[in-house]
Amino acid sequence: EKHGDSGWYIKMGTKYLEINPYANNGKTSYKLKLVDTPSKDWTWLAVAKCFQQEATEVHTTENPKTSNFYIGNYDSSKFDTLSPSDVSRITGDSAKDLDVSQHPGRFGEMVVGEPGATEPEEPEDEDVLYTLSTATEQGTNNGYDGNCDIVVDGVTWNLEGNSKINPWRLGCKNIADPTDRKLTGKTAINGTVKQVIISFGNANITVNKITFNVFSSDPTAEGATAVFTQEVTFSANGTATVDAPEAGWTNCFYQLVFNVTNSTGDNKYVTVSTIVFRSAKAAD
Repeated sequence: EKHGDSGWYIKMGTKYLEINPYANNGKTSYKLKLVDTPSKDWTWLAVAKCFQQEATEVHTTENPKTSNFYIGNYDSSKFDTLSPSDVSRITGDSAKDLDVSQHPGRFGEMVVGEPGATEPEEPEDEDVLYTLSTATEQGTNNGYDGNCDIVVDGVTWNLEGNSKINPWRLGCKNIADPTDRKLTGKTAINGTVKQVIISFGNANITVNKITFNVFSSDPTAEGATAVFTQEVTFSANGTATVDAPEAGWTNCFYQLVFNVTNSTGDNKYVTVSTIVFRSAKAAD
């Protein structure tokens, strides 16, 4: 059952399936649980063609770890024994074990491929120089206070946030003061950009403001200074458009800075779905 821009619920009869963490002899164990009202989304793990859901340790309040889990199936030919399994078992160095020793539960028509894969493709827009989509590629970091590089269609991006979930998430927990989380391009976008269109996904965190920056050189280099800065208006599952000056930005680097607040002990986040870089302004 689709929920929002990028989330899903797994419905079984009149109830919903979720990953349930519970304290077990000084550690946290995880089980599948049917609930009347869903409290969190499943997201699509494209590399394994299955769904995943976040869950946080409950046996400790000191830096509890949050991980992503898929529904593991002990026997790939049956569905009689299912349990949560950490996605680290089927990604990264363990990707070789996918469908060999590790079997994600794929439930007939409920998982038929990447969400939206059967929809007709839009005609190619010749004015689009580059599109960053966070729907499929994943990085190595799943902590909101960590970061890693991810290469998408030849462009390297650095995300301060969880890139092991699609779409990528920027967020925090236990931070009462506004804090910045950045999505930074470390590769120049070739050509002259006249317009940038940003599409946001779900958000359950307080977004104080979002700043769009343009650099003539690598933003991560010491002393790098933006040549253009503009605050953009945020709305969950909405879009924001930034128009370049008349001359445009040629072979430049781009950055989004999300200023967020979350004083609770639960991970909360905002997602960015796509950023489209255009050589001409889109028609109204």
